[in-house]
Amino acid sequence: MKAVRRMEFKFSAKEYKERAPEFCIPEDNPDYSSEDGVLFNKDKTVLLRFPTESPVRHYKLPDSVEEIRAYSFGKCRLESLDLNKVRRAGSRALWSCEGLKELDLGTEIQVLTKGMIFGCHGLHSLVLPPNVRELRDCFVEMCSNLNEITIPRTVKKMGRMPFGCGNVIVHFEYNGAAIHVREQSLEPGQNGDLIDLKYYDSTFRQFSLATHRNSYRPLTAFLRLAYPVDLTEEWKELYVKFLRRYVREFAAEIFAKNKVDWVRILVEQNVIFEDNIDCLIEDSAAAGKTAITAFLLDHKRKSLPERDDEFEL
Repeated sequence: MKAVRRMEFKFSAKEYKERAPEFCIPEDNPDYSSEDGVLFNKDKTVLLRFPTESPVRHYKLPDSVEEIRAYSFGKCRLESLDLNKVRRAGSRALWSCEGLKELDLGTEIQVLTKGMIFGCHGLHSLVLPPNVRELRDCFVEMCSNLNEITIPRTVKKMGRMPFGCGNVIVHFEYNGAAIHVREQSLEPGQNGDLIDLKYYDSTFRQFSLATHRNSYRPLTAFLRLAYPVDLTEEWKELYVKFLRRYVREFAAEIFAKNKVDWVRILVEQNVIFEDNIDCLIEDSAAAGKTAITAFLLDHKRKSLPERDDEFEL
Protein backbone atom coordinates (compact mmCIF):
# COMPACT_ATOMS: atom_id res chain seq x y z
CA MET A 1 0.00 0.00 0.00
CA LYS A 2 1.36 3.39 -0.89
CA ALA A 3 2.04 5.94 1.81
CA VAL A 4 -0.88 8.28 2.51
CA ARG A 5 -1.44 10.83 5.20
CA ARG A 6 -5.10 10.09 5.93
CA MET A 7 -7.31 7.15 5.00
CA GLU A 8 -11.05 6.90 5.46
CA PHE A 9 -12.48 3.41 5.90
CA LYS A 10 -16.08 2.96 4.92
CA PHE A 11 -17.51 -0.47 4.31
CA SER A 12 -18.34 -1.74 0.85
CA ALA A 13 -18.35 -5.30 -0.50
CA LYS A 14 -16.23 -4.23 -3.46
CA GLU A 15 -13.59 -2.74 -1.17
CA TYR A 16 -13.17 -6.04 0.65
CA LYS A 17 -12.87 -8.04 -2.54
CA GLU A 18 -10.09 -5.78 -3.78
CA ARG A 19 -8.03 -5.72 -0.60
CA ALA A 20 -4.38 -6.76 -0.78
CA PRO A 21 -3.05 -9.69 1.30
CA GLU A 22 -1.42 -7.23 3.73
CA PHE A 23 -1.06 -3.61 4.73
CA CYS A 24 2.42 -2.08 4.59
CA ILE A 25 2.49 1.37 6.18
CA PRO A 26 5.76 3.39 6.14
CA GLU A 27 7.14 4.12 9.61
CA ASP A 28 7.02 7.86 8.99
CA ASN A 29 3.25 7.85 8.44
CA PRO A 30 1.88 10.09 11.22
CA ASP A 31 -1.54 8.42 11.51
CA TYR A 32 -1.28 4.70 10.78
CA SER A 33 0.96 1.72 11.36
CA SER A 34 1.07 -1.93 10.36
CA GLU A 35 2.34 -5.11 11.95
CA ASP A 36 2.31 -8.55 10.33
CA GLY A 37 0.26 -7.04 7.52
CA VAL A 38 -2.52 -5.78 9.83
CA LEU A 39 -3.57 -2.11 9.85
CA PHE A 40 -3.58 -0.13 13.14
CA ASN A 41 -3.66 3.47 14.27
CA LYS A 42 -0.26 4.98 14.97
CA ASP A 43 0.21 3.71 18.54
CA LYS A 44 -1.42 0.32 17.85
CA THR A 45 -4.23 0.79 20.35
CA VAL A 46 -6.89 0.44 17.64
CA LEU A 47 -7.05 -2.33 15.04
CA LEU A 48 -8.56 -0.84 11.90
CA ARG A 49 -8.45 -3.70 9.42
CA PHE A 50 -7.30 -7.28 9.20
CA PRO A 51 -6.55 -7.96 5.52
CA THR A 52 -9.24 -10.00 3.81
CA GLU A 53 -6.81 -11.98 1.68
CA SER A 54 -4.30 -12.70 4.44
CA PRO A 55 -2.98 -16.30 4.46
CA VAL A 56 -2.90 -16.20 8.30
CA ARG A 57 -5.43 -18.61 9.82
CA HIS A 58 -4.81 -18.12 13.56
CA TYR A 59 -4.40 -14.66 15.09
CA LYS A 60 -4.01 -13.17 18.56
CA LEU A 61 -4.23 -9.40 18.88
CA PRO A 62 -1.20 -7.57 20.29
CA ASP A 63 -1.37 -6.61 23.97
CA SER A 64 -1.52 -2.91 23.05
CA VAL A 65 -4.84 -3.16 21.17
CA GLU A 66 -7.83 -1.87 23.16
CA GLU A 67 -10.36 -1.44 20.36
CA ILE A 68 -11.38 -3.11 17.12
CA ARG A 69 -13.38 -1.00 14.70
CA ALA A 70 -16.53 -1.84 12.76
CA TYR A 71 -15.88 -4.40 10.02
CA SER A 72 -12.25 -4.67 11.11
CA PHE A 73 -12.30 -8.44 10.53
CA GLY A 74 -14.77 -8.31 7.66
CA LYS A 75 -14.68 -11.41 5.44
CA CYS A 76 -11.33 -12.51 6.83
CA ARG A 77 -10.23 -16.12 6.39
CA LEU A 78 -9.25 -16.77 9.99
CA GLU A 79 -10.05 -20.08 11.68
CA SER A 80 -9.30 -18.90 15.22
CA LEU A 81 -9.14 -15.45 16.78
CA ASP A 82 -8.10 -14.26 20.26
CA LEU A 83 -9.17 -10.71 21.11
CA ASN A 84 -6.70 -10.68 24.00
CA LYS A 85 -6.96 -7.31 25.82
CA VAL A 86 -9.55 -5.60 23.63
CA ARG A 87 -11.99 -3.45 25.62
CA ARG A 88 -14.28 -2.18 22.86
CA ALA A 89 -15.59 -3.62 19.60
CA GLY A 90 -17.54 -1.88 16.87
CA SER A 91 -20.69 -3.16 15.20
CA ARG A 92 -19.97 -5.95 12.71
CA ALA A 93 -16.37 -6.07 13.94
CA LEU A 94 -16.45 -9.77 13.07
CA TRP A 95 -18.44 -9.71 9.87
CA SER A 96 -18.96 -12.71 7.62
CA CYS A 97 -15.87 -14.59 8.85
CA GLU A 98 -17.32 -17.85 7.58
CA GLY A 99 -14.28 -20.01 8.35
CA LEU A 100 -13.96 -18.85 11.96
CA LYS A 101 -14.33 -21.88 14.25
CA GLU A 102 -12.82 -20.67 17.54
CA LEU A 103 -13.33 -17.26 19.12
CA ASP A 104 -11.72 -16.15 22.38
CA LEU A 105 -13.23 -12.85 23.50
CA GLY A 106 -10.24 -12.07 25.69
CA THR A 107 -9.84 -10.86 29.26
CA GLU A 108 -10.93 -7.23 29.18
CA ILE A 109 -14.08 -6.63 27.13
CA GLN A 110 -17.17 -5.99 29.28
CA VAL A 111 -19.89 -4.91 26.85
CA LEU A 112 -20.65 -6.93 23.72
CA THR A 113 -22.08 -4.39 21.30
CA LYS A 114 -25.00 -4.78 18.91
CA GLY A 115 -24.07 -6.83 15.86
CA MET A 116 -20.50 -7.39 17.02
CA ILE A 117 -20.44 -10.97 15.66
CA PHE A 118 -22.35 -11.36 12.40
CA GLY A 119 -22.52 -14.14 9.83
CA CYS A 120 -19.72 -16.29 11.28
CA HIS A 121 -21.18 -19.62 10.19
CA GLY A 122 -18.21 -21.71 11.31
CA LEU A 123 -18.95 -21.05 14.99
CA HIS A 124 -20.80 -23.90 16.70
CA SER A 125 -20.42 -22.76 20.31
CA LEU A 126 -19.43 -19.60 22.12
CA VAL A 127 -18.24 -19.28 25.73
CA LEU A 128 -18.34 -15.76 27.13
CA PRO A 129 -15.49 -14.94 29.54
CA PRO A 130 -16.12 -13.79 33.14
CA ASN A 131 -15.14 -10.22 32.33
CA VAL A 132 -18.34 -9.72 30.29
CA ARG A 133 -21.01 -7.66 32.08
CA GLU A 134 -23.56 -6.70 29.42
CA LEU A 135 -25.00 -8.17 26.21
CA ARG A 136 -26.53 -5.69 23.77
CA ASP A 137 -29.32 -6.53 21.32
CA CYS A 138 -28.18 -9.15 18.79
CA PHE A 139 -24.53 -8.99 19.81
CA VAL A 140 -24.29 -12.26 17.91
CA GLU A 141 -26.43 -12.54 14.82
CA MET A 142 -26.98 -14.67 11.71
CA CYS A 143 -24.43 -17.30 12.75
CA SER A 144 -26.39 -20.18 11.29
CA ASN A 145 -24.49 -23.06 12.92
CA LEU A 146 -24.17 -21.56 16.40
CA ASN A 147 -26.19 -23.77 18.74
CA GLU A 148 -24.76 -23.19 22.23
CA ILE A 149 -23.80 -20.06 24.15
CA THR A 150 -22.46 -20.13 27.72
CA ILE A 151 -23.02 -16.99 29.77
CA PRO A 152 -21.02 -16.39 32.98
CA ARG A 153 -22.63 -15.26 36.21
CA THR A 154 -20.92 -11.88 35.79
CA VAL A 155 -23.44 -10.86 33.11
CA LYS A 156 -25.98 -8.58 34.78
CA LYS A 157 -27.75 -7.01 31.82
CA MET A 158 -29.06 -8.25 28.48
CA GLY A 159 -30.83 -6.57 25.60
CA ARG A 160 -34.32 -7.69 24.69
CA MET A 161 -32.97 -9.88 21.88
CA PRO A 162 -29.28 -10.56 22.61
CA PHE A 163 -29.08 -13.61 20.34
CA GLY A 164 -30.14 -13.53 16.70
CA CYS A 165 -29.15 -17.04 15.63
CA GLY A 166 -32.26 -19.19 15.72
CA ASN A 167 -32.36 -22.32 17.86
CA VAL A 168 -29.57 -21.49 20.29
CA ILE A 169 -29.38 -23.22 23.68
CA VAL A 170 -28.27 -20.72 26.30
CA HIS A 171 -26.38 -22.00 29.36
CA PHE A 172 -26.12 -19.72 32.38
CA GLU A 173 -26.58 -19.47 36.12
CA TYR A 174 -29.72 -18.03 37.65
CA ASN A 175 -30.56 -17.83 41.34
CA GLY A 176 -27.66 -20.15 42.08
CA ALA A 177 -28.76 -22.90 39.70
CA ALA A 178 -27.60 -23.92 36.23
CA ILE A 179 -30.19 -23.07 33.58
CA HIS A 180 -30.34 -24.27 29.99
CA VAL A 181 -33.10 -22.63 27.93
CA ARG A 182 -34.01 -21.94 24.33
CA GLU A 183 -33.12 -18.48 23.13
CA GLN A 184 -36.49 -17.85 21.46
CA SER A 185 -38.32 -17.79 24.77
CA LEU A 186 -35.71 -15.91 26.75
CA GLU A 187 -36.87 -12.55 28.06
CA PRO A 188 -34.84 -10.10 30.17
CA GLY A 189 -36.18 -9.80 33.70
CA GLN A 190 -37.53 -6.80 35.55
CA ASN A 191 -36.29 -5.07 38.71
CA GLY A 192 -32.70 -6.09 38.20
CA ASP A 193 -33.32 -9.76 37.34
CA LEU A 194 -31.29 -11.07 34.43
CA ILE A 195 -34.13 -13.10 32.93
CA ASP A 196 -37.88 -13.60 33.35
CA LEU A 197 -38.61 -17.33 33.45
CA LYS A 198 -42.32 -16.67 33.94
CA TYR A 199 -42.29 -15.10 30.49
CA TYR A 200 -40.50 -18.20 29.23
CA ASP A 201 -43.27 -20.37 30.64
CA SER A 202 -46.09 -18.24 29.26
CA THR A 203 -44.43 -18.17 25.83
CA PHE A 204 -44.19 -21.94 25.91
CA ARG A 205 -47.92 -22.17 26.68
CA GLN A 206 -48.62 -20.14 23.54
CA PHE A 207 -46.41 -22.49 21.52
CA SER A 208 -47.98 -25.62 22.98
CA LEU A 209 -51.52 -24.39 22.28
CA ALA A 210 -50.74 -23.29 18.71
CA THR A 211 -52.20 -25.24 15.81
CA HIS A 212 -48.71 -25.71 14.33
CA ARG A 213 -45.88 -27.30 16.26
CA ASN A 214 -42.31 -26.07 15.99
CA SER A 215 -39.76 -28.87 15.95
CA TYR A 216 -37.71 -27.43 18.80
CA ARG A 217 -40.56 -27.37 21.34
CA PRO A 218 -39.96 -30.80 22.98
CA LEU A 219 -36.35 -29.82 23.65
CA THR A 220 -37.52 -26.42 24.89
CA ALA A 221 -39.85 -28.12 27.37
CA PHE A 222 -37.16 -30.57 28.48
CA LEU A 223 -34.58 -27.85 29.15
CA ARG A 224 -37.04 -25.92 31.31
CA LEU A 225 -38.09 -29.03 33.20
CA ALA A 226 -34.51 -30.16 33.70
CA TYR A 227 -33.54 -26.89 35.44
CA PRO A 228 -36.74 -25.89 37.25
CA VAL A 229 -35.81 -22.61 38.91
CA ASP A 230 -39.03 -20.68 39.72
CA LEU A 231 -41.08 -23.54 38.23
CA THR A 232 -44.45 -24.03 39.91
CA GLU A 233 -46.13 -27.42 40.23
CA GLU A 234 -48.75 -26.30 37.72
CA TRP A 235 -46.12 -25.54 35.11
CA LYS A 236 -44.19 -28.69 35.89
CA GLU A 237 -47.33 -30.74 35.22
CA LEU A 238 -47.83 -28.93 31.90
CA TYR A 239 -44.29 -29.70 30.75
CA VAL A 240 -44.52 -33.34 31.82
CA LYS A 241 -47.78 -33.85 29.94
CA PHE A 242 -46.37 -32.20 26.84
CA LEU A 243 -43.21 -34.30 26.87
CA ARG A 244 -45.15 -37.50 27.42
CA ARG A 245 -47.13 -36.69 24.30
CA TYR A 246 -44.00 -36.26 22.17
CA VAL A 247 -41.59 -38.49 24.08
CA ARG A 248 -40.74 -40.81 21.17
CA GLU A 249 -40.03 -37.88 18.87
CA PHE A 250 -37.85 -36.24 21.50
CA ALA A 251 -36.18 -39.54 22.35
CA ALA A 252 -34.89 -39.75 18.78
CA GLU A 253 -32.88 -36.57 19.42
CA ILE A 254 -31.63 -37.95 22.73
CA PHE A 255 -30.53 -41.18 21.04
CA ALA A 256 -28.74 -39.22 18.32
CA LYS A 257 -26.76 -37.38 21.00
CA ASN A 258 -26.45 -40.48 23.22
CA LYS A 259 -27.52 -38.46 26.27
CA VAL A 260 -27.93 -40.98 29.12
CA ASP A 261 -28.11 -38.11 31.62
CA TRP A 262 -31.07 -36.64 29.73
CA VAL A 263 -32.87 -39.99 29.90
CA ARG A 264 -32.21 -40.03 33.64
CA ILE A 265 -33.88 -36.62 33.99
CA LEU A 266 -36.92 -37.83 32.02
CA VAL A 267 -37.20 -40.79 34.40
CA GLU A 268 -36.81 -38.59 37.50
CA GLN A 269 -39.48 -36.18 36.24
CA ASN A 270 -41.84 -39.08 35.46
CA VAL A 271 -41.95 -38.34 31.74
CA ILE A 272 -40.83 -41.92 31.13
CA PHE A 273 -43.23 -44.22 32.96
CA GLU A 274 -45.01 -47.57 32.72
CA ASP A 275 -47.03 -46.74 29.59
CA ASN A 276 -44.14 -45.62 27.37
CA ILE A 277 -40.96 -47.26 28.64
CA ASP A 278 -41.26 -50.43 26.52
CA CYS A 279 -41.45 -48.55 23.21
CA LEU A 280 -38.49 -46.40 24.26
CA ILE A 281 -36.44 -49.48 25.12
CA GLU A 282 -37.21 -50.90 21.68
CA ASP A 283 -36.32 -47.59 19.95
CA SER A 284 -33.10 -47.29 21.91
CA ALA A 285 -32.04 -50.84 21.13
CA ALA A 286 -32.87 -50.34 17.44
CA ALA A 287 -30.71 -47.21 17.43
CA GLY A 288 -27.82 -49.19 18.92
CA LYS A 289 -27.68 -47.09 22.11
CA THR A 290 -26.56 -49.80 24.52
CA ALA A 291 -25.97 -47.55 27.53
CA ILE A 292 -29.42 -45.93 27.26
CA THR A 293 -31.11 -49.29 26.72
CA ALA A 294 -29.35 -50.76 29.76
CA PHE A 295 -30.37 -47.78 31.89
CA LEU A 296 -34.02 -48.07 30.85
CA LEU A 297 -34.08 -51.84 31.43
CA ASP A 298 -32.53 -51.40 34.87
CA HIS A 299 -35.08 -48.72 35.76
CA LYS A 300 -37.92 -50.92 34.56
CA ARG A 301 -36.78 -53.88 36.66
CA LYS A 302 -36.25 -51.82 39.82
CA SER A 303 -39.09 -49.32 39.74
CA LEU A 304 -41.98 -50.41 37.54
CA PRO A 305 -44.55 -53.18 38.01
CA GLU A 306 -43.64 -56.46 36.36
CA ARG A 307 -45.35 -57.40 33.12
CA ASP A 308 -45.63 -60.67 31.28
CA ASP A 309 -43.66 -59.36 28.31
CA GLU A 310 -39.93 -58.94 28.68
CA PHE A 311 -37.28 -57.34 26.52
CA GLU A 312 -33.73 -58.61 26.48
CA LEU A 313 -30.73 -56.36 25.73
